[in-house]
Amino acid sequence: VICPRGLRAMFVSRSRLLLARARPLRAGGGGPLKSYVSWCENRPYSSMVIQCGFILGAGDLLTQTLERNEKKEDPPPYNPGRTFRMALYGWGCFGPFCAVWYNIALPWAVPMAAGLTGRAAVVPVAKKVALDETLQSWFYYLSFLYGMTLLEGGSHKDGVAKLEKDFVRVYLTDLMIWPFVQAVNFAVVPPHLQGVLVSVVSVFWGAFLSHVQHS
Repeated sequence: VICPRGLRAMFVSRSRLLLARARPLRAGGGGPLKSYVSWCENRPYSSMVIQCGFILGAGDLLTQTLERNEKKEDPPPYNPGRTFRMALYGWGCFGPFCAVWYNIALPWAVPMAAGLTGRAAVVPVAKKVALDETLQSWFYYLSFLYGMTLLEGGSHKDGVAKLEKDFVRVYLTDLMIWPFVQAVNFAVVPPHLQGVLVSVVSVFWGAFLSHVQHS
């Protein structure tokens, strides 16, 4: 059994190791990952907006592929308009919100020095996760379920009905996944690499949201 002090020491050691491994991406080497990190650092707003659209579009593409595989005998035709609408929501709504939230609002609400580790990082990380899981998540799912319903030709009444039907389900599922992802992200991953982890998880999360929206 690992005692709390041992867990804290292991956490600090792991975070320092990740920071040491991440430094070469800034100094040189790293190939495509270095280019991606550099793009995110130099274009924090536009890169986040562009990524949100492509990530949600990729999530829908994954969902449609799984749906087609489930019905191999009579697979439904691929719907590019559906994928484009998912991407459009990312580019036009959630992406701009995220750019302001993660680059301005959250750092202002919870200042956190770079490289902060151990006990000193617990409180600011907890605050960031709490804000992310309330203000950010609520905006995300309210705007997604309602906005996507309108983009797909639904009425205001349809959008409200969609929220009543799926908002609680989506948010409860979020609480089983994202607090842990973001706790690790804010506490251990260097700031310039946090987008990499979120992007990977978000593709699968986008697939889940697409399934909820179109089920």
